[in-house]
Amino acid sequence: MSEIDILVCYHKESKIFENECLKPIHVGKDCTDIKLPMISDNTGDNISYKNFHYAELTAIYWLWKNSDAKIKGLMHYRRLMDLTGKDIDKEYYTYKYNDVKNEAKLLDALGLTERNIRNILNSSDVIVKNKSDLSIWSDYTVKTHYEHFHVAKHIEYATDVIANEFPEFLETWTQVLNGTSSYFNNIFIMKSEDFDKYCEFLFGTLFEVEKNINLYDVNLAPGTLNARWAGFLGERLTGAYIIYLEKMGKRLAQYPAVVLEDERKWNEVSTYEDLKIEEEDIVLGEPNKPILSVCIAVYNAEKFLRKCLDSVINASLKNIEIICINDGSTDNSLEILNEYAKKDSRITVISKPNEGLGSVRNLSIERAHGKYIHFMNSDDYMDKNFLKHMVQNAEENNSDVVISTHKAFDDISGEIIYKSLLMHTLTNKECLNIKKIQDLIFVPPYIGDKIFKLSSIPNIEFYPNSNCEDWLFWVDVLIKSERITVHRGCEYNYRIPSDYMYCKLESIKNIFMDLPKIYELIDSYSLQLLFLMSVFSYIMLHNIKFIRLTLLNDDKLKECYYGTLRKIIERINNISNYEKYLYWCGISTNDYANLKKCKTVKDFDRYYNITNCNKNVLYILFNYIKFKLKRNSKKEKYRQRVYKKIKNIPTSIPLNIIGVRVRINKSLFSGIEKETSLK
Repeated sequence: MSEIDILVCYHKESKIFENECLKPIHVGKDCTDIKLPMISDNTGDNISYKNFHYAELTAIYWLWKNSDAKIKGLMHYRRLMDLTGKDIDKEYYTYKYNDVKNEAKLLDALGLTERNIRNILNSSDVIVKNKSDLSIWSDYTVKTHYEHFHVAKHIEYATDVIANEFPEFLETWTQVLNGTSSYFNNIFIMKSEDFDKYCEFLFGTLFEVEKNINLYDVNLAPGTLNARWAGFLGERLTGAYIIYLEKMGKRLAQYPAVVLEDERKWNEVSTYEDLKIEEEDIVLGEPNKPILSVCIAVYNAEKFLRKCLDSVINASLKNIEIICINDGSTDNSLEILNEYAKKDSRITVISKPNEGLGSVRNLSIERAHGKYIHFMNSDDYMDKNFLKHMVQNAEENNSDVVISTHKAFDDISGEIIYKSLLMHTLTNKECLNIKKIQDLIFVPPYIGDKIFKLSSIPNIEFYPNSNCEDWLFWVDVLIKSERITVHRGCEYNYRIPSDYMYCKLESIKNIFMDLPKIYELIDSYSLQLLFLMSVFSYIMLHNIKFIRLTLLNDDKLKECYYGTLRKIIERINNISNYEKYLYWCGISTNDYANLKKCKTVKDFDRYYNITNCNKNVLYILFNYIKFKLKRNSKKEKYRQRVYKKIKNIPTSIPLNIIGVRVRINKSLFSGIEKETSLK
């Protein structure tokens, strides 16, 4: 290390800014399998595994614990500072990312040199980005801005910690929160004595705040907006600390920030967004041998099959085999498969009578020749580099299983409905297994976003006549696998069909046939709580939204479903420490408390249908009034809203509207459907 260590944070491949005082660092190395040509924040004394929540603060912690430099600072690969003294009053200005041809020359042009930094600090104590004032563009204070965009409770926790542990900062902290200006973005250069005190304040506060937060809250899951809660809160703490230094007589040198932007404007660019890097096609392992078998189950998929096949044959990993099993399709699926097999020698087509998805996948395992196997649905598609990244991960870690995430998209519109989530405890610091980290049971059981080492699953098969074949297979694999690794990229695309199977009565009823198998798994291992929560979440709560209308019209199914749900709740209640997982299951503690009160079928019926339908009907009434009052040119969005909601309301349901108990019939809203004229 030199006398000056200013870290430049990276989490993706990008242009590297480095000189005698700027040091690039890979942040969150324990949370990814990406390899960058620089030091990583998972060496020495570190909190790299916290990067999901702490973002660039893991670099600040690393610098605090592992550098003896007399001057320390932080910048970002897309946000630097201009220390030349030109345009000194400007807060930001931008460079086009692709216009930067020589990184070293840019740093010199910005005055980011050892000589210039020393000169500035001869007459100053701290170098910071110019102060930002929210009042220029909004009515927010620092506090109300945070409360609007992030988790308000975290500000309260931080204030309590500061009052108790760092009272000398409380007055400044309160003033910053109630004001409109501060120093944002975590960009600064400090002398070591000020930096050390800053870190004591920053991490002393954040670590105490973390004790009050349930990190299993799905709203804080990696990949979601508020996952970086500590980074956002730390940004406000950093601003307060700098203002405190100024009040204590420290001299601040303020300079504008330089933002590297792509085709978007600077304020649309996040330092945590991906830069699109084109990657070349590759071969892994032996060139003339498939390293991976992609097994595609095909049944009446002519509408989407070409897109599926195109995504696989154009994948950047080239030495693969593609096994397509036609499960008795009655449309043109087989003809399409044969057409593609003639054009690509990697494709093998097998046709068999219809026996279901489990049977198809078992046959795939028998016919596969690759070192790894991937199971794909014929209406899904994958991004170009999905297979390459998954196999690279497996090869580097000698993995039995590589898990990732997927994007679920609407069958008709193509709109992304959700992205699947993984818990913050699932890092790449080391290979995982269920004995080390039981949170693996909450990995979404969908098979398409995973690959498996074929030699690791010789005695595991799919249940051929099950509607939960993925869940049962995944749990079996999970229990028996010793080396599981994570690829955090979201590169697999899962189609949600309009005739989703759980909407079909027979499919719903068949789910209950699998419960004895699930209970057998639960009782065979000392993981009762997590298995039960998984069943509770994925089989019971997840499916209720698809079968709510069916439940209203089938008393036997209703009795079976709610009876099973009640038994699961009773078993969960007998196990301690289940509360923190409720949020991960998508249910609040209040909702769960109400569920626990349900003793009869009528109780569950009222809770699931009346309560939720009340909200829908009130929403419809509100927008229907708007729809009637608006001029014709303004009606379209209200037509759309009302029509989407009306389709989800049961034919007849008792409701409490404005304190009056009435029975509303869907036919009362038939006028809306006529007026919308929507298909």
